[in-house]
Amino acid sequence: MKPEEMTKIRIVTPKSLGNAVISALYNLSTLHVKQHQAEHNLQNGSPLPASEELSKTWLKVRTLKNELNIQNPAKNVISTKQIHKVTEQLYNDIQQMKTKEQTCTTQLNTTTQSHEIASALDSMKVDSSLIPKLRHVSCFLGFVRDSAQLHGKLAKIPHELKQKAIDQQTLIVLFVRKQDELHTQAALHELGWSPLGTIPQDASVLKKQLDILKKELNDLKSRHEKTKRDNAQFIADAEAVLEAEIKKAELPLQFATTAQSFIATGFVPKKSMPELKSALERATKKSIFIEELHMHHDEKVPVKLANNKKVKNFEVLTRLYELPSYFEVDPTSLLFITFPIFYGIMLGDVVYGLILFFLFMFLKRKLPDAKAWFNVLMYAALMSIVFGAVFGEYLGFEHVSAETGQSLCQNIGLCLHKEIVTSHGESHIVYSFPHLMNRAHDTVEILGTGMLTVLVLSVIVGAIHLNFGLLLGFLNVYHAHGLKMAILEKASWFIMELGIVLIILSKMNAIVIPWLVGLVIFLISIVMVYLGEGAKGIVEIPSLFSNMLSYMRLGALGLASVVLAVVVNDGLALPLMEKGGLFIPLAIVIMICGHTINIALGVIGPFLHSIRLHYVEFYSKFFSGGGTEYMPFGKKAQMEGE
Repeated sequence: MKPEEMTKIRIVTPKSLGNAVISALYNLSTLHVKQHQAEHNLQNGSPLPASEELSKTWLKVRTLKNELNIQNPAKNVISTKQIHKVTEQLYNDIQQMKTKEQTCTTQLNTTTQSHEIASALDSMKVDSSLIPKLRHVSCFLGFVRDSAQLHGKLAKIPHELKQKAIDQQTLIVLFVRKQDELHTQAALHELGWSPLGTIPQDASVLKKQLDILKKELNDLKSRHEKTKRDNAQFIADAEAVLEAEIKKAELPLQFATTAQSFIATGFVPKKSMPELKSALERATKKSIFIEELHMHHDEKVPVKLANNKKVKNFEVLTRLYELPSYFEVDPTSLLFITFPIFYGIMLGDVVYGLILFFLFMFLKRKLPDAKAWFNVLMYAALMSIVFGAVFGEYLGFEHVSAETGQSLCQNIGLCLHKEIVTSHGESHIVYSFPHLMNRAHDTVEILGTGMLTVLVLSVIVGAIHLNFGLLLGFLNVYHAHGLKMAILEKASWFIMELGIVLIILSKMNAIVIPWLVGLVIFLISIVMVYLGEGAKGIVEIPSLFSNMLSYMRLGALGLASVVLAVVVNDGLALPLMEKGGLFIPLAIVIMICGHTINIALGVIGPFLHSIRLHYVEFYSKFFSGGGTEYMPFGKKAQMEGE
């Protein structure tokens, strides 16, 4: 399926009608605007006159949103005139409130520190008001870092010392004789002396100041919260409106312009063209010219993937790699079919599939943002259940013992197929679950060699998948460059495969055509590949066959899962269960742990290898990528992006 069909258009309108056209385009949300590159004496347009004022107001609104920590979604549309007026007043109020709050907080911190010091002086019974009146005694009031050595440093100086710990520092009040002042100052300096700048006021006075400052700060915080409650919705609405208006005002930057007109170029979904023409003609009273332009194959046409609801989930896999170009097939619908099938082949266990399906369903509800990913994995889990039934595997079990089989048949009427299996040289009667193929044991003989059927089928699936990719590549090249290049670039690979098949069948005496005919066809195909893709194509010839063999991982990864399950069941758990007693709980724990690990590997391995088979092997046959996302200018596009 190709991306939605686009139409390239050019819109020419008088500058006087620029606002009307831009508003109409915004409401339509269908035009993907192409940035004008200054040429042909046509320069890029300038923003509309309101752009600067809108931007300034938007910055203030964003500041208010951050200051008030507003998370409300936009709900209402309000006029820009009201937004400018209210925002200016609200911004000034908030800034004044913020300045007051900062000043109040600073004063509160300073006063709190002074109150702590004053309280400490009171507890040491020191009247700070008498200190300035001392005449024959010097007083040292301040902090020291190292109080432990204080007495040692002052041992030879007559003194009176009082001290108290405050915030990991030691406040000291030290009285010495006037003649010992210099010696005392030198001793204190060695201990990290930091004198108080001013003597604090009385503690009771400071306590009243603290109460006043705390009340003022609480009032400011209450005003802050009230402002947030009263204006939260306005700010959210204003931000959305301003962002829309700024986009409108700056849209002419992407236009070409003349002295009297705007010229806009862009892409519109073809089905939306009638609506767009009608809306623009109404907005301008038909004073507008709309021209449909030709699109070149090397042009960057925006891509809008057009998939139904179920297939749309798989767009996450397409985007994980790259968007297709506009002129090639969208691989999403192919991923919808083949990705779950490959995943199911590799995991292929009914119980594993059921566990994963309900696990992904649970996670989808818990993580709604990853809904598409879990939907993809739920489809994959369903295919694991289907292929688990095909392989007859249930939690790694392919059969049950004779006793269990007989009991199931007699008690509940579930009669399984009776078989004889050989293990370690001994034959046992077992009852096997219904299956179309036993991937661990069924073989097919090729050239006298027995090969596991699941590996042979994997290569066949790979050959079909790759050739379908070549067919898609043929169609892409045909639409882009014509039939001749499509034959040389892509059909040549079909011819090469035909030559190889004829050589092999002739050598096996399966056909009467001489093998030289196949060789000639093979050589012709090499020449065609060279003419179509050059030396690069010749180098890639071996990769065609290595890519097919790469699909053997479909069977090989499944076999690894089977082996691990068998080891857990038959090698570890069942032998312990046969011993009975306390070994039964141990066996159950081993089964839970072992199968949990196997399921975890079953999520990661099949996912990664299935993705690899698509991105590396399959996509290389037809997919170029490099598509540009369709991003229309307008209201709906903005709402979807939020």
